[in-house]
Amino acid sequence: QSPVALPTPEDWSDDCEWGVVPAWSSGAARAPPPAATRPPPPSGGGRAPAASSGDAPLLVPDVRSVCGLAAGVSHSAALSAKGRLWMFGDNGDGQLGLGDGGARRISGPQRVPALVSVKVRTVACGGFFTAAVVAGGGMVTFGANECGQLGHGGREAERAPRLVRALEGTPIAQVACGACHLVALSETGALHVCGRNGDGELGTGDLVGANAELPRR
Repeated sequence: QSPVALPTPEDWSDDCEWGVVPAWSSGAARAPPPAATRPPPPSGGGRAPAASSGDAPLLVPDVRSVCGLAAGVSHSAALSAKGRLWMFGDNGDGQLGLGDGGARRISGPQRVPALVSVKVRTVACGGFFTAAVVAGGGMVTFGANECGQLGHGGREAERAPRLVRALEGTPIAQVACGACHLVALSETGALHVCGRNGDGELGTGDLVGANAELPRR
């Protein structure tokens, strides 16, 4: 699929009511339209009309001023320019961060309740888990944890965002996730890793199979 040209956050108001995130179905691969630009606001509404299903991109409703995206195996995250985080997709392991009462699947974007009053700086999705860096440099993780990839010192899944206490006092600037491991970069340039190490993906020089349940350098 070829890249889709989208307007930047500066090109629209944060008060717009229609989505700006394109999504494709899992049908046969085909290039999207040559140029996808902001559609004119529909008269009397404020929402773009629903697109037909198929291989063409669809507008995801209700997500405003998107400046960051991440996707796991079957869940997605969208981050706005104002630090608002939306999640959608599979929530079987709590990877949407909706808490114990969260639905098994969410087909439309939903704010993470525990992060509604918190500004999120960046987000990353692993296979079935999520990590987010919030204002001040703290990092929260939630979802599957079979290899200790959440960094809490155990292997229990977390269905709501939980602060990684082992990194308190170490402001995090960036985070990235693999299928079952996580790498976090501090503001001072130090690299912290946790999770599966079956193929040496943590880069710690340990023997293959030495998983890390707490962040290591």
